[in-house]
Amino acid sequence: MKNLKAIQILSLLGSLFIMGQLLYTMFNGEGLCLNLGCEIVESLTIVPPLYLNLVGLFYFITILIVSRVCDDNPGLCKFALPVLLLSGLAAEGVLTAFQYYIAQSFCSYCLIIFAIILVMNLLGSLFQCANATLVLTAIYLIFSLLNFKPSVLFAGGQSLTSGTYGSRSCTTPNKELFLFFSENCPHCHNVINALRGCNSCDFHFNPVGQITKLDLPDLKIHESYSPEINKAILSLLDIKTVPVLLVKNPDGFDLIKGETTIINYIKKACFRIEQIRYMDSEVLINKTSSQSLVPDQSLYLGGSEEECSIMVDCDSPETTP
Repeated sequence: MKNLKAIQILSLLGSLFIMGQLLYTMFNGEGLCLNLGCEIVESLTIVPPLYLNLVGLFYFITILIVSRVCDDNPGLCKFALPVLLLSGLAAEGVLTAFQYYIAQSFCSYCLIIFAIILVMNLLGSLFQCANATLVLTAIYLIFSLLNFKPSVLFAGGQSLTSGTYGSRSCTTPNKELFLFFSENCPHCHNVINALRGCNSCDFHFNPVGQITKLDLPDLKIHESYSPEINKAILSLLDIKTVPVLLVKNPDGFDLIKGETTIINYIKKACFRIEQIRYMDSEVLINKTSSQSLVPDQSLYLGGSEEECSIMVDCDSPETTP
């Protein structure tokens, strides 16, 4: 194995980098990351970051020890060290593929670890470089052939609740709904205003950006929420506008788009019978199958003229009184 000294230095740097992250987490309660991608990735994994960091620390220390022993026992460099380097690259390759294809947001801290392991592999022999290329190619090829878009929504709702700014609950709710909205979208505020008399649905409000206030009675504000998670969910479904309503069913979710369609659905589904008779809400809602929830415009109800882009603020037309 070539460049043993460089591999030793990189494994030491990797160990110190992870140790620094562990110490930072101990004193601050959360890890250091240069972007919000870490928060999104953490919300979609079931293993606490502490354990992942400990495994990473053990891995780099093992690489350091084995590479040092190689100076006196060259036989280890022909098998043990190459296998260790490839196994670490395979693990980080899966994590980066997960970030690209599923979370659709990159964790800067994870990318630094991936880069260190990748460079250690490239510093090896030509055979090691070829094996590293084949491993990464196989991982990304397999991920590219799979459809992960519905999976995040059906993973226990963890990513949905992590993006919830506030909730409004009923005593005996008929349905549980998630409203994706923007503070600068007048169509979204028209939908929110239509909820003031709602008395039979649990509503969760998931903004796609930071908001300062949501004027709605009996709203329970969550201590923390991540708009980036909400953006990631809509991106997975290839949705670029709000408002969007997700209706939680026992077997999945239904999607409803557009101001008027959502308001009509709310009037139909979220008011008791004694209140709904005073409303002109005789609109049928064609429900979609949660088993086939993929990014296809035929599944979405509502029109683009009553929606706002997630990236560009809407003009402010007259709102519904």
